[in-house]
Amino acid sequence: MTQKQLEALGKKWQKRLRLLDWDIEFKFDKIPIPAHTDYIQEFKAATITVCTPVFYPLQIRPQNIDWSLIHEMLHLPTVSWRTENDAEEIMQEQALNQIA
Repeated sequence: MTQKQLEALGKKWQKRLRLLDWDIEFKFDKIPIPAHTDYIQEFKAATITVCTPVFYPLQIRPQNIDWSLIHEMLHLPTVSWRTENDAEEIMQEQALNQIA
């Protein structure tokens, strides 16, 4: 998948998940997890980084970029749920995994 294809796929899911009020950048990078989101809630701005396919850690599960984008985008409308409690954070991640 190319960067351009990732951006098109991200925009498709952004529209489908009704997150058009967010300014989201999509990019590939060599990261040790399937995907990661950095955001500034006050500005509704985010960067979603997806593990470059060639560096994807296959021991996690086969790479599914759609699933990773959906999961990461679901963090955006739920940023107010963030907590310092590790158990609650694990439960939130599990809930987003089930929804994605």
